[in-house]
Amino acid sequence: MKLGSQWPSHSLLIAVKRGEQELIPKGDTFIQSGDNLVMLTNEDRVSKINDLMLALTESK
Repeated sequence: MKLGSQWPSHSLLIAVKRGEQELIPKGDTFIQSGDNLVMLTNEDRVSKINDLMLALTESK
């Protein structure tokens, strides 16, 4: 999944854990089913970011 403009504001993707690998994402990194995302955001935005990421995965 390539998110582009759908990426939530006020958040930063720090790493993608894919199986035993931990990847540092770049502009061309695709998120795959089963990936675990390590994100950085403000504490007051965590719930909104979680909801948005869940909605994105359900829409694909």
